[in-house]
Amino acid sequence: MFQRYEFRETVRQFFERYDLLATPSTPTPAFDIDRDLPREFEGQNIVSWVGYTYPVNLCGIPAASIPCGFTKSGLPVGLQLISRALHETDIFRAAAAFEAARPWADQKPDFMNSA
Repeated sequence: MFQRYEFRETVRQFFERYDLLATPSTPTPAFDIDRDLPREFEGQNIVSWVGYTYPVNLCGIPAASIPCGFTKSGLPVGLQLISRALHETDIFRAAAAFEAARPWADQKPDFMNSA
């Protein structure tokens, strides 16, 4: 528990200098719906592949995943935007600006042909 509090304090200090942090939402593209883990993480702990989102949840700070494009095979890719506690509006503004600059709403993955 003390390590968690120490980590939260480190993150809090980070956000004294920066308004937002952008990371991938996941380290792999989307994977088959009948799988618990991406193939690259087989044999590992169920949370091993959520290294970008798990620390954010651990700290209890706001984040959002927004579409940012597609893989060569047409699978969606997400961008995670993270802000300091109680600054969700920073995320909403950044997400809206990003989506306006790179509108993905008209593109849908072809789930039947994606591999």
